[in-house]
Formats: sequence, C-alpha cells, structure tokens
Amino acid sequence: MVTMNKTTFYKYLKLGHYKKQLRQRKESLEKVGILRGGNSSALYYNKVIGINPKETLLRYLGMEMPIDFDSMLLLDAGFLNETAYESLLNEAGIKFKAEEEIPVQWFITTKSNKKVKVTGRPDCGILDKINDKLALILEHKQIASTWKTKELSHWGMGQPKPENVVQTAHYSWIHGNLPAVLVYCSRAWHALKTKKDILLQPDHRALLGDEYTWGVKPFMTLYDVTWDSNNLLFEGRKTAIKPDGIKEYYELIANCAESKTIPQNYYVDIWGKPMNKKKREKYYDWAHIPEEDYEEWVELIQNECDLAWQEVEQKIKELEAELID
Repeated sequence: MVTMNKTTFYKYLKLGHYKKQLRQRKESLEKVGILRGGNSSALYYNKVIGINPKETLLRYLGMEMPIDFDSMLLLDAGFLNETAYESLLNEAGIKFKAEEEIPVQWFITTKSNKKVKVTGRPDCGILDKINDKLALILEHKQIASTWKTKELSHWGMGQPKPENVVQTAHYSWIHGNLPAVLVYCSRAWHALKTKKDILLQPDHRALLGDEYTWGVKPFMTLYDVTWDSNNLLFEGRKTAIKPDGIKEYYELIANCAESKTIPQNYYVDIWGKPMNKKKREKYYDWAHIPEEDYEEWVELIQNECDLAWQEVEQKIKELEAELID
C-alpha cells in the first residue's frame, strides 16, 4: 500500500505533469505543418521583430522539447491569471469570450504556391454591451522575474517583449483591427535596487528610498495596441509592425522548410531599432547543434527531441510503478 505523505503527493503531481506533457505532445504533432499564433513575429526590412525564426521553424516541423516540472510551475501561473481575470469580469457583469471561442485562422502562400494554415487563439475578448460583438482583444502575460519586472512594466523601463506586442497585434488584425490590450501581471513582491532616475514612473508600485528603489509591489501593466490604417500603434505611437510584416515572417518560415534553409536573421525592436542578436537568442536550446547542413541540423535536433520524450515516457512508467496500491 502506498504511504500517504508529502512525497506521495509530490509524485502524484509529477505523474500528472508528465502525462499532461505527453498528451500535449500528441496534440502538437497533429499540428505539424501549421504555423502557430504563439510564434507570432514580424519582419521589418528582413529583420525580425519577435521570436528566433529557427525556433518557429522547428515547431512548424514538429520539434519541441518537454517542459520540466519546475518550469511548468511558472507557466501555470500565467494560465491562472487568465482564470482570475475571467472571474473578475464575471463578477463585474461583463460579457466576454475565452480563447477557444475566438480562434483565428488564415493562410499564407509559399514560393511553390502551397497554402499553409496559420492558427491561434487570443486569451480573451470583451464583447460590446449593446450588440454582443467582439470589441476588445486581450493578451495576458505573466511577469515572474525581477529583471522582467523592471524591463516590461510601464513604471519601469516600458520595454515589452517584441513578440508579445506582435502576438497582440496579430490577433487584433485578424479580428478586424480591433483595439487590444497587452496585459502584464506580477503577483509577487520583488527586491529591486535600481536608480530611480532610469525608471519611467518609480512612484507607481516601487518601494522608494532617497536615490534607489529597494523593492516593488505586485502590479499590472496595461498597454494599448491599436491601428492607424496598416500601421500598428503602441500606446498611440507608430511602430514598425504592419500586417505585411506578420505575413512575411510566416512566409519566411514555410519557405525555409520548403527550401531546406536554416533562417539567419537579425533583430529589431517594435520601433525598428537594432537589438543584440546574442541576447535575443540567449535561451535558444539548439545553439550547440552545427548549422552547416540543414538536413543534419534537423536530424540531430529530432534525435534529441525523441530521446527527451522517451525519458518522459520512462518517468511515467516509473512513477506509476511506485504509486501502485
């Protein structure tokens, strides 16, 4: 008989995590050859506003690594934000639709004239009180680190992730250029020693000393994302993001897959200013894989992915064996 204690409870959670990962993996494999809204980015004079195109290409080809249990704790906090917001909207009597009720779907065309589907789901959409039509798109993001607390917030440095802005723009555009809000939320207190004079609004949520902040309270940062014809406006200011740029990014990915080419692009921010390529690719998992030959590159990454998923299956078997009554 299994002893009921903290270790058993923890194993139950890990078993659920690994089984969920495997289920999501099978669902993801059904979407191979579909471009995903979660990889939303745009091109600006052949430079990328957003996500490393290699990562997008590999996901398009069906190559994704499992997420470890500890990292999932962080990601789950983002999903819980959505549930919390929806609860408050219900209490306020505001009508809305959740992500699965307002999907987006459209197509790009490759150089070989092949149609490729692009799909996605905004996190939430607020409905007009009079006609119940979709009136406002919401995209929710979680802040879970001290540096991102300062970098992404409106009171800090006001520098949202380019891919977050493009994803919000993408869904807004496909839904008819509806106004949208990019929502960042930090639900923790952070120690943050920073000179006040480099922050935009240090008195908003920061805990202040004479010259420095020494911490920050939980907060939300909201950014307006709107359109002026084909120009995306971020907080009313014209950006380098256009619908054609979003299309071109997805076309780049599908064309690279067709031509068996590894994309090599530089990066700019939402204003079109250069960004450090090394920093933008800091968390790219496959930097150790040689890129001289496309097919070898794909094969080596596929082998590592297969091995990682085999390890997940083995962990499930081991935990199930330990937890048998």
